[in-house]
Amino acid sequence: MCNSPLHPFLVALPKCEHHIHLEGSLEPSLLFSLAARNGVALPSISHDPAFASPETLIDRYSRFTCLDDFLHYYFIGMSVLVTAQDFEDLAWEYFLRAKSDGVVHTEVFFDPQAHTSRGVEYQTVVDGFIKACKRAERDLDITTRLILCFLRHLPVKDAVGTFEDAKHDLTSGRLAGIGLDSSEKGFPPGMWRGIYHDAQVLGIRRTAHAGEEGPVAYIREALEELDVQRIDHGICLRDDDELLKEVARRKILVTMCPISNVKLQCVKGVSETPIRRYLDASVAFSVNSDDPAYFRSYIMDNYCAVQEAFNLTIEDWDKIARGAVQGSWCDESRKAGLLGDLGKIVEAHKLVIRSLFTSMKSLATLLHVGVAAAAWSPFQQILKPSHEASESWTKQLVSFEKSLKTLTREARLIWDQTALMYPEAMNKASFFSLPKKHTRRPDSAWDHIIKGSDVQKVWIQNEHGEKERDVDGKLESYSLRTKRVDPSSLGVDPSVRQYSGYLDDDEDDKHLFYWFFESRNDPENDPVVLWINGGPGCSSLTGLFLELGPASIDKDLNVVHNPYSWNSNASVIFLDQPVNTGLSYSGSTVSNTIAAGKDVYALLTLFFKQFPEYAHQDFHIAGESYAGHYIPVFTSQILSHKKRNINIKSVLIGNGLTDALTQYEYYRPMACGDGGWPAVLDESTCQSMDNALPRCQTLAEACYNSDSLWTCVPASIYCNNALIGPYQGTGQNPYDIREKCKGGTLCYPQINYITEWLNDPEVLESLGAEVDSYDTCSSSVNRNFVFSGDWMKPFHRLVPGILEQIPVLIYAGDADFICNWLGNRAWAEALDWPGKVAYNKVELEDLNLNKDGRKIGEVKSSGNFTFMRIHAAGHMVPLDQPIASLDFFNRWIGGEWMN
Repeated sequence: MCNSPLHPFLVALPKCEHHIHLEGSLEPSLLFSLAARNGVALPSISHDPAFASPETLIDRYSRFTCLDDFLHYYFIGMSVLVTAQDFEDLAWEYFLRAKSDGVVHTEVFFDPQAHTSRGVEYQTVVDGFIKACKRAERDLDITTRLILCFLRHLPVKDAVGTFEDAKHDLTSGRLAGIGLDSSEKGFPPGMWRGIYHDAQVLGIRRTAHAGEEGPVAYIREALEELDVQRIDHGICLRDDDELLKEVARRKILVTMCPISNVKLQCVKGVSETPIRRYLDASVAFSVNSDDPAYFRSYIMDNYCAVQEAFNLTIEDWDKIARGAVQGSWCDESRKAGLLGDLGKIVEAHKLVIRSLFTSMKSLATLLHVGVAAAAWSPFQQILKPSHEASESWTKQLVSFEKSLKTLTREARLIWDQTALMYPEAMNKASFFSLPKKHTRRPDSAWDHIIKGSDVQKVWIQNEHGEKERDVDGKLESYSLRTKRVDPSSLGVDPSVRQYSGYLDDDEDDKHLFYWFFESRNDPENDPVVLWINGGPGCSSLTGLFLELGPASIDKDLNVVHNPYSWNSNASVIFLDQPVNTGLSYSGSTVSNTIAAGKDVYALLTLFFKQFPEYAHQDFHIAGESYAGHYIPVFTSQILSHKKRNINIKSVLIGNGLTDALTQYEYYRPMACGDGGWPAVLDESTCQSMDNALPRCQTLAEACYNSDSLWTCVPASIYCNNALIGPYQGTGQNPYDIREKCKGGTLCYPQINYITEWLNDPEVLESLGAEVDSYDTCSSSVNRNFVFSGDWMKPFHRLVPGILEQIPVLIYAGDADFICNWLGNRAWAEALDWPGKVAYNKVELEDLNLNKDGRKIGEVKSSGNFTFMRIHAAGHMVPLDQPIASLDFFNRWIGGEWMN
């Protein structure tokens, strides 16, 4: 994999390969196998230790000193090829590898003289190769052409004999043309002018190796005396400006082999090849592998090497690929098909760059603790990303590689239609982001460090007398660092014990920050709760200081005690996840909810190992907004491990996005006066939203059925623009339909106070924070999740499995627009689970405060499933109704409504 954001695009790019020697694709493993099959004696170990094993031979291949040194091993390798089956096996192995690298058309060289000189019949060689070619076209959908090459180091008269043997195959079309290879120095092309003249008369296509080790004069000679239609290697063309212009004018394809040129010491590095110059001069060229088994570099490796050396753009690669197609020796209809496929991939990737996060423009202040509102730099301004940035983005795009390969015709149509409907929004999307700046503290800065590898070493004896691990899961790469926070230094709930620290996954360079507060009541017996905010990409410290934590921050940056904190009767862990959220950081990324779930399981397992005094209490997971995605996945991950130290008892999802297909239907009713609050939109806008709904539902259903970003991302773009965009345009607070947006981050000025307080160096030091600064929400994380198609995926399908084991509470403030109570009630009633009929028969009843009986909302409960509507609360219920939220929370974790 190359360290470039364009790696997935390069993987998906349809490739034409024109310079690959089939004999040069003989992998050492096959070489040894064929030697054994045919009884061919390889050089003894005493004579050449390289032949001790395939591995030692590979190692020797890494140390070629020149072309002749390479050819020495090359011709030894050929000696194991004896039967037609050998040649078929050789070619087939290459075609399989070429297919995996995205090759759709390949024109392969072979050297019959190297075999006939050993007593192998010409027809044996050709028949074996042609059989593999036909198989590749039939089974792999790769079009192929065979090019017969003459060996320069052998007498010309031998080449004449080979030409006569092959003439029928060349004129009948079994072979596509002739070439000239092997040692270049001392063998100018003109020596073969007679053969090439005869080939020209017969209409046989012609190419020749020239200008690799030989001078630029060899290229001119090949063009003038052999009348070649293609130049192989041709790196010395750069030495003759006039000849370069002529090659460009005549559209003569140059088949370049960058890594081969480096391995054979023609150039010191790929950056010294004239690729950039040829691009600028409009010289048509293709990028090829040459002898991949010997140089340990197939075509994709060469594409990556070129990208890393020259930092090419999509437009550059489009130009290279089009030149390669147009210079191919296939018929015009095949070229047209290849160009059409190329155009679709290029446009699809451009759409990814333009469109991926388009809906996030309209959602930039929506899903709390929602999409980050940070300014995004235009992608085109980033000309040369740093190595660190490139490596980070490469990691971020790994999942996209496979998705590009599965871009169906129907998915392309969806992309195209969405782009046509929202072109302005598509063109505003950004693409590139940098990892967070950080400085890791030494181990001595922490009070406790527990390593997952040590936990995994603990084995116990079960009730059957069998040994088994104490806890399940892959924890080897994880560790947990913890420090005790001095409450008096920050003034946040100074009466309770607090810990902060990082969960580390050193294998993937991921570091999740957490802050733990003991219960104010009875920490030895009160439950433990994990709190998660949404986004994706928004810090749970917002929940801590704005909603349900032990303190808030006022406009003067004073710490204000919260008497209604959820740690009144529970210990609470506030977790910044996924990585690069809040005080968490990474040079890598998590771009989907499934991956984030593994990190959370590791955190909890190690936390309860470090602090076993909390492990016997009941444990609950709670969160809001995009946590409607997170919590079903995180909970399922925990429940999947039978041997665990996490005593999970229930989950709570507040104003969550869980089942988009069902929930998006309720944006129009909520905005148009059917959700219990006055209408925000006029009648015509409401009608437009009604008209847009069927298309949204069709796209969302396609996402549910395909689980592909190619359908899930367009669904997000369309549905968010058509059904959320009209509301946002009013300036009304999307988290509270009763009021206008008040300014500040996410419409709440208080969030700015929190951000400023957390960025105080003394605060960061007290918490052991390792990032340079704190951000409420990360646009990068948000974009990564959208990029993976995570936004619209149907994670509600995990809820029935959870309900089989533990209770689930869905609560919703009824003044929220963005994840409104209508949609949450609807998906809860639509959920397919064994208790569905019984649950839907239950009517909503009044929910009253325990102390004074005042009505705070409505509730319905059946089996393990409970839904609550909280009156006069927006998206953040604990912020708007702190007394009511603490009341229902304490009753829930106390067991009320749990059957």
